[in-house]
Amino acid sequence: MPGHGDAPILRAAYRLCVVTDAQEVGGAERFLTNLLTALPTDRDVTVLGTSPAVLARLADATPALRTAVVDDSTGAFRRALRRLAPDVVHLNLIAFPSCRRAAVAALSLRLPVVLVDHLPTPGLTWRGRAVQRLLTRCSAARIAVGRTAARDVERYGGLRAGSVQIIPNGVPDPGCGGGGPLGSRLVLGTLGRLERQKGLDVLLRALTDVPDADLVIAGDGSQRAALEDLAAEVGVVGRVRFLGPVDSPCVVLGSVHALVQPSRWEAMPLAVLEAMHSGRPVIATDVGDMGHVVQDGRTGFVVDPEDATQLAAACRRLIDPAVRERLGRDARVRARRSFSVAAMAASYDAAYRRAAAHPAGRRRHRGDRTADGP
Repeated sequence: MPGHGDAPILRAAYRLCVVTDAQEVGGAERFLTNLLTALPTDRDVTVLGTSPAVLARLADATPALRTAVVDDSTGAFRRALRRLAPDVVHLNLIAFPSCRRAAVAALSLRLPVVLVDHLPTPGLTWRGRAVQRLLTRCSAARIAVGRTAARDVERYGGLRAGSVQIIPNGVPDPGCGGGGPLGSRLVLGTLGRLERQKGLDVLLRALTDVPDADLVIAGDGSQRAALEDLAAEVGVVGRVRFLGPVDSPCVVLGSVHALVQPSRWEAMPLAVLEAMHSGRPVIATDVGDMGHVVQDGRTGFVVDPEDATQLAAACRRLIDPAVRERLGRDARVRARRSFSVAAMAASYDAAYRRAAAHPAGRRRHRGDRTADGP
């Protein structure tokens, strides 16, 4: 596949255009903030998006970033890309159908495209799989955020094995401090969108079997009212705090002993990496790459999704301060070694430079030299 192995690498700086069609800020958009702030400063970056609110959040977090709102149409993306004349186009895919019109526009202009998958899920029709095969064949590279996610992209998208590259997510150390709150009671936390995907109903049921623990829930979503009702129904409402959206993960991580991520499906959530950087053990379900990131018994515990009994047992093991101190210490070491934002940004920078040296990119550079002189 183009962009793999011994493909040439463009040595000069490049013009990068990132496209997102997300309508709300989630993990894929926080990934962009982490990535774009860590790329070398001589890279010329513009983000095109269909949501003014999402672009405003990205710009707030990355002050030097240029952004532009684009109508979600092939023609609008084509005009914007023709004006920007990027060397590489990064399509930030929050699902398989994401950025489809931008992809058509970029490929019609013969621009090198890098597809970045954040949450592959099953359910594509044969037509959908055919589209994914075509997009992958025409792109300079396709990247997933973890090894399980890469294999899922291939499996669900009907792609050739090994056709999706892997660049693990990385996050900066959020600086939340270590250890967690003082006191004898275990305080657990979870951070993310309050949707069925995150499995928080399972966590609330598990909490009934962990009487010596409290729970902090940060985030918002369509399930918030249902989760508040469930907390009252199962008798844990006095031990659960709903914080709503938070501006920093430290609002949660600074006040809990451990993070719990009981998702039904997932790729590689950033909250898990932020907790590990902060020296917090993580209890996670064995979905996506979480069973690889969280080493069971070493940096936290891995349980089956939908299993409240297993989840409760894992939570009870963290009541012992010595256990959570050992797990948290090893979690921080693993995060710094394997999931740093600097390593992630360096890998994407190399991928962009390979993509810019793709045949479409080389034609563009020859055209630039003709226009601008030697």
